[in-house]
Amino acid sequence: MIFNWDVSRYATFSNLQAEPGYLLMDALHLQSCERVLDLGYGIGNLTFDLASRCREGFVLGIDASASMINQAQTRAKGISNIEFRVLNATQIEFQQKFDVVFSNSTLHWIIEGEKILTDIKKALKP
Repeated sequence: MIFNWDVSRYATFSNLQAEPGYLLMDALHLQSCERVLDLGYGIGNLTFDLASRCREGFVLGIDASASMINQAQTRAKGISNIEFRVLNATQIEFQQKFDVVFSNSTLHWIIEGEKILTDIKKALKP
């Protein structure tokens, strides 16, 4: 299922959700060369921070909202280590591509909890 969130309205309320996301990033101790999958990134503030922490790596942000993707892609112009795709988190089919799968305030929206955890495990490198 693809969603269309109101980007400006979301931006107004997203700061409350972002604070724990930054704490989570700090706890991860990311290396600059890591590849990160960001599930359900919203307007991308945390995703851009992930990309700045992984300067030599790569960050893929996926979200089920085309409006969020459009906003993030506009902001990402000129940043080479970040990409955004419209993709529902329950449809990921990556195989051992990422060092880290990051998600902040997204997983509680997903009904297929066991499936998403299995897919996340498959997306991670051994």
